[in-house]
Amino acid sequence: MNATPSRIVFQPVIDTDTGMAIARQARIIEADLDLASGDRHRRRFDAMLAAAAAAGYAKADARIAVPMVAEGDSGRQVAALFRAALAHGFRTTQLILEVRVGTHDDLGAAAELIDTCTARGMEVAFDAFSPGPAQIRLLARHTPRYVKLDVALTRNIDRSTTRQLILEGAVRVARTMGATLIAQDIATSGELSTLYALGIRHLQSHWIARAMQEPAARVAPRREPRVVHVTHRRLTGHDRHQPALPAAAPVAEIRRQALAG
Repeated sequence: MNATPSRIVFQPVIDTDTGMAIARQARIIEADLDLASGDRHRRRFDAMLAAAAAAGYAKADARIAVPMVAEGDSGRQVAALFRAALAHGFRTTQLILEVRVGTHDDLGAAAELIDTCTARGMEVAFDAFSPGPAQIRLLARHTPRYVKLDVALTRNIDRSTTRQLILEGAVRVARTMGATLIAQDIATSGELSTLYALGIRHLQSHWIARAMQEPAARVAPRREPRVVHVTHRRLTGHDRHQPALPAAAPVAEIRRQALAG
């Protein structure tokens, strides 16, 4: 039986100051049942990076965010990812290892996985982060390169003064640690404008840029994210290298309004 998922897509993380994708998160859609049995981590990593290589990301030096699962032997899981990267022409510096640290996740297992990743020199992203006591302790123990905010914190944030104050604190901590904050699943211009005003410059949202498989010719060279700060350069487009949803057009205008305000 074929162990390859029927579809793998890549969700861009967009820098709103440049309109470019700084990385792409690999997502398995409609996975083949074979991935639920046997050495599923090895098969999952192999499938993701095979699809990424076929889309031209390895040769374009693009960064791929790979969701990890905090369970079992973390060393074996990371080793399986290393082997998949080698097999498909990715350098390990092109990979970002995403570890969920949400309210309902096993943070003990997450900490073990993060320790394993950082011990091997891998860049780590905290996923589904919210500033709860356990998450703050985890953040104090580790220094992730990226922090992807819990959607519950950013949803309708333009209507919640309390969550805006909480997020202001998270931005200050991120600046101190040198971490890049990423807001996920932004769905309205109000959310986008408020997050930009609060200092969030990196977004991952289907409303901003579609998750898709791209031909190699459309892949942009890698660009590193910058330290969060306000800049007055004009946006020329949310991602010149990908088609966008019609709703993504307000990005430049909302950024202009946020700066003007």
